[in-house]
Amino acid sequence: MEIVAIITLCTIMVISCAVLVILLLNTSGSSKRAFNAQVQQLATSNRASQENPNSQTKISNSRGAGNSRDARHTTIKVGDVKFEERVSAKSRVVLAKKIRFARWKMAPSVFRLFELGLSIIAFLILSLFLSPIFLPISFVVGPLIMRSLLKKSVETRFLAFDKDYAPFLLSVVGLLKTGMTPLVAIGAAAEGLEPESLLRLEVEVMIERTRYGVAEEASIGSFGEDINHPEIELFVQALLLSRSVGGVLSDTLERLARQTRRRQHFRASAMSQVSLQRASIVVIVLILICIEVFLYFTFPEAVVGSLKHPKGYVIWQFALLCIFVGIYWSRRVTDIRL
Repeated sequence: MEIVAIITLCTIMVISCAVLVILLLNTSGSSKRAFNAQVQQLATSNRASQENPNSQTKISNSRGAGNSRDARHTTIKVGDVKFEERVSAKSRVVLAKKIRFARWKMAPSVFRLFELGLSIIAFLILSLFLSPIFLPISFVVGPLIMRSLLKKSVETRFLAFDKDYAPFLLSVVGLLKTGMTPLVAIGAAAEGLEPESLLRLEVEVMIERTRYGVAEEASIGSFGEDINHPEIELFVQALLLSRSVGGVLSDTLERLARQTRRRQHFRASAMSQVSLQRASIVVIVLILICIEVFLYFTFPEAVVGSLKHPKGYVIWQFALLCIFVGIYWSRRVTDIRL
């Protein structure tokens, strides 16, 4: 009986390690393909920008990688004209910025208290089932849950804004070519969107600020400040530059709309490339479950005996931990941020 249990435990270990290796290989391959596609896309965009020498504007990105407007002042030079622009003091998206992007009404300290509370609850629950050597793993449950929910909220707001952004820019371009002023054209273009559109809400807030006496530069600068979107700052800079030094705003926004369309298309292509690898994760786990169920019905003593054995129960826990780590790692590797 002990020999059968040992054989079953060895089989579980081998299968778990094989699942972990397969997951890592699949996700690393998909990540490399997505990275190569992104490099090619950036190279194409760079060549296109070099072929168009009309733009002589030197702009430092004020949002940076963190898309933040909590900023210090720097100088932008456009031709012979200099003016100040707020730039990000930190390019990294810190926790406070993520909470603001998600529109959660809590401080970072409260967020960390929630993480700690969930970790303690997970520790109390898992202590009934796990061996003491695996209990420290329960303290990562709280951060994983809270940060996954936070990321989901930020991504939801990003998608809600992004779906209307390119059509909105093209509509603004058309209205500007008819002779409208920028703010009037922006307001008219936003009225054509759905009433629950996030982009329309941001435009209405911006225009409402100007009606209450806020300076137009400040109102434009606060547009989309709590949305983690890569092209919002380009739109804001184009409006501020057109007000300060002139220029054809419709041409600038038209190029921005084309860039947004290309980014959306590339993001959809990249997501479709990694979708097969993500689906294969589910298939592999289902195959593993089916093997264990088949073994239980054909030779139940092998499964039950290994679970009742002290060392066997520890090996079962280690095998499940390897599977969960593989799944988490594969999700992290195939996480595409565009």
